[in-house]
Amino acid sequence: MFTNTEMSHLDDLWDILELTSEEDALFLKEEMIGTTIESQMDVADILNEAIDKPTSPDSTTKPTPSPLLPPCRVCGEKASGFHYGANTCEACKGFFRRSIVKVQNNKEQYKCIGDGKCNIKPGKRSACPLCRYKKCLEVGMSHEAIKTGRYTYEKRTRDTQEVKKLQQQNNSVDHRSELDLDDDEALAIIEPMMEVQKKYCPLTSLDPEMKLELRKRQEIIYEQYKSRVELFGTMSTLPPDVHQEFKQLTGIDLDNREELMAKVACQMEHGLRNMVELVRLIPGFSELSVEDQTNLIKSSHFEFWILMEFRMINPELSVVSGCLNAHKDDFAKLFAAEHTNDVFDFAKTLHALNMNSEEIVLLRGVVATFRDRCKLQEPEKVEKIQWKLLNCIRWLAKRNNLNPDKRLRVLLERLTALRTLTECSHKMNKIKAEWPVMSKHPLLLDLMKSSPA
Repeated sequence: MFTNTEMSHLDDLWDILELTSEEDALFLKEEMIGTTIESQMDVADILNEAIDKPTSPDSTTKPTPSPLLPPCRVCGEKASGFHYGANTCEACKGFFRRSIVKVQNNKEQYKCIGDGKCNIKPGKRSACPLCRYKKCLEVGMSHEAIKTGRYTYEKRTRDTQEVKKLQQQNNSVDHRSELDLDDDEALAIIEPMMEVQKKYCPLTSLDPEMKLELRKRQEIIYEQYKSRVELFGTMSTLPPDVHQEFKQLTGIDLDNREELMAKVACQMEHGLRNMVELVRLIPGFSELSVEDQTNLIKSSHFEFWILMEFRMINPELSVVSGCLNAHKDDFAKLFAAEHTNDVFDFAKTLHALNMNSEEIVLLRGVVATFRDRCKLQEPEKVEKIQWKLLNCIRWLAKRNNLNPDKRLRVLLERLTALRTLTECSHKMNKIKAEWPVMSKHPLLLDLMKSSPA
């Protein structure tokens, strides 16, 4: 017979070794597409211009060794990644997987060994299965979230090797204290980023009156579009080569597409400068090499853009307002219809999240700090920077009386989906790079030509 202690160790060993075909199949099928983009001087120039500007309050602090992941949300041991919607260790992942079969599928019940409030902590996680299962649910674990926040197989292998190396080097280091931020620490990150956001996007904070005004403006755009259709009918779109030939012969921009191209280009350059100024306020970002900063910006500029501009998109009326005032059909002059439809459809899903302005600005920082998107000299430092932003989102959720882990899981699920839309943006960049107006915007031309084919 085994003692309770021996059974506990055996249970943990079973947790780690047991793998199900469903989990592994989903893991191997997952495709979080990243891009490797070489550094280009045009974007680097903007970063160099900003070097002398004040950055974050933490910019003068000495860098500290970077943890790959914070501890397991359930037991506090070292975590191995996101499993079933929460950051956990392999043991708690395996325990929850078996609990799905036992409790949810077979309708069996766990029993508490104490008073229903057992402390699940390192070395004691197997003591009470009921309280451990309750803790799993509290931190946001669920079968439906099996694919949320997962890594590619290649990345998982690389991270596992790094974890083993860091365990040997930093056995005495405990990063648990980095999970939760106090009010002063969180506000010191959020408030400067919000100020920059308001500077570039006056509609950053949409109060009820501003939302009403925005809706009225969008309705006007929609009515103008309807009047145009009623007067001229639905006109077929001229192919780019036919439009260009007519323009060269007559000097007339027949359907005003070049005017729209110029507006799009100006908005893109405005947005890129906003991005550079904002990301340099993220604690630790300005300490990265210029090459790493440049590569991160290039690989995430589209996601950064849509996480703010989606509020200017009205999927119901199929119009865009703000720097651009146009109907969705107007963009058919510039892009394939399916590309525009994809953007409008995704904007609808972002509207459904009801994000506040602080969440949006932090998510923009998160998409700019994914270490698997491009070639980096210091990927561990980038990951540590991102974790601080994710913990700010958890702090915001707590302040707003939401379950922090569940809210973070929902937001990360949208970022996972956004990766697919980014592939669409690469195709759109190839189209935009051919616009005549781009010769006046070498910065953007460099950015778009660096997109993968």
